[in-house]
Amino acid sequence: MSDPFNQETERLFAATLSSRYAGFLEDEVFQADHERHEDHVRLTLRLDRADETQRWVWQSLIETKVPQDQDDALFLLVDFFDAYLSEFFASGRMLRPQARFVAHAFRDVDICLRGRRRDLAAERQAAQWLGESPEADFPAES
Repeated sequence: MSDPFNQETERLFAATLSSRYAGFLEDEVFQADHERHEDHVRLTLRLDRADETQRWVWQSLIETKVPQDQDDALFLLVDFFDAYLSEFFASGRMLRPQARFVAHAFRDVDICLRGRRRDLAAERQAAQWLGESPEADFPAES
C-alpha cells in the first residue's frame, strides 16, 4: 500500500509542478486539493496568476470500488496530471480541456478530466455589476 494522500501531499504536488514547469509559468502558482467519495476520488488542480486575474482549473476523477484503493488512485491522478501538463505546456497552452468530464485512457484506466480557463478579473467585475456572488470553478452538483 502506498503512503496516504493528504494535504501535505497536495502541497508537495503543487510545489513539484511549480518547480518542474517553472520555465512555462507566467507569474503563476499551482494549488491542488482532493476529495474522497464513496465510489470515486477527485483531484483538482489550479494554476492562478499571482495578481488573481486569471486561472486555469482542472479536475480529474477516477472510480474506486474499494476504499483502500483511494490513495493509489489519487497518486495515479498525480501522474496523469503531470503527463497532461507536459502536453499542455508543449502545445503553448493550446490544449483546451472540455467543460464537462471526458474520459481519457491512462495506464489502462479511464480517468475523467474537465477544465476551464477563467478570467477572474472580468468575472468579479460582472458579478459586482449584477449584484451576484462570483461563480465557483465548477458547479457544486457535479
